[in-house]
Amino acid sequence: MKINEYITKGLAISLFLFCGHWEAAAEPKSLLELEYGTYFDIDQDGKLFGSLFTSANEDKYDVSVNMGVLAVGYFNADYNIEEAVQTWQRTDFREEMLSNFNLMAYSSDWAANSPGFLTISGENVAIDKPAGDIKPYLMTISGISSFSEAYNNDDVREFGIFYDSSWGFLPEGGFFPEQYSTKGASFDQVVLGSVIEGQGLSGGDAYAAKMVPEPSTYGLIFGIVSLGVVWTHRRKRKASVTVG
Repeated sequence: MKINEYITKGLAISLFLFCGHWEAAAEPKSLLELEYGTYFDIDQDGKLFGSLFTSANEDKYDVSVNMGVLAVGYFNADYNIEEAVQTWQRTDFREEMLSNFNLMAYSSDWAANSPGFLTISGENVAIDKPAGDIKPYLMTISGISSFSEAYNNDDVREFGIFYDSSWGFLPEGGFFPEQYSTKGASFDQVVLGSVIEGQGLSGGDAYAAKMVPEPSTYGLIFGIVSLGVVWTHRRKRKASVTVG
């Protein structure tokens, strides 16, 4: 009897420990099956159109000459990128933006036969989504092929940030990957960057990154403006003295 009792207790303890481990392993992360990037669609006239991404000089990204990264992620809940970008000229904007960005996935594998086009599908990612409504964003970064280079290279200064209202908010995810898409034939919110009308696929639009100047650039600009003000002031004084 005692042997059977010990076996029963041992099985119960093992089952308890196994269930506890299973619950703990499943708790920290939620999974998404991501699809993101450019896309093509059909307009009301039945014509195909699609989006492309470019650097600030409007050259389409590729894998060799005009490299760039396309990333998908979200910003910390206490950081409003749509407000912060209103003062993108600040010298600390780049560092602040990157430090608040939570990367979910990225790629630099631009289509060889269609520069500026990149769609990734079926990529499983684990996220620690903050509570509340969190928007996902697509981010382009010029001049790199790995997202980590954006942190380590102060010369990386071209960024694009895009959103489309059809994406809604990030889902909660789950133990099994939940399908979610942030691809678009067009993007109705250009947070940072610009739209190049008609330069996408089949007359669609292209979306360009924006150059965020280095701090030294601001010093130069400020110096030139200051000299201009001084020169104008002196010229006015000289003119008034001559007239008098």
